[in-house]
Amino acid sequence: MLEETIQSIFDEHDGNYGYRRIQLELRNRGVIVNHKKVQRIMRKLGAKDDKFIRKSRGIAHIKERSQPWQRTEFTVVSIRRFPIKN
Repeated sequence: MLEETIQSIFDEHDGNYGYRRIQLELRNRGVIVNHKKVQRIMRKLGAKDDKFIRKSRGIAHIKERSQPWQRTEFTVVSIRRFPIKN
């Protein structure tokens, strides 16, 4: 029952929905189920959202700015003074 519903939601949206969106769609349809269970069933069915893969930028952009000769200067905004007892 649940597996068929998950597969139908996945097919309705042309494979664009992952486990999070499917879990929300199930909740909208009145079926309360944990996202981990949806993820487990999708893995079992082989339903994956391969269309949207996040691309990593890597660390090259960080290395360019953090060279030792490009030191960042800090300024002190305020200094709090405390009385010193002798």
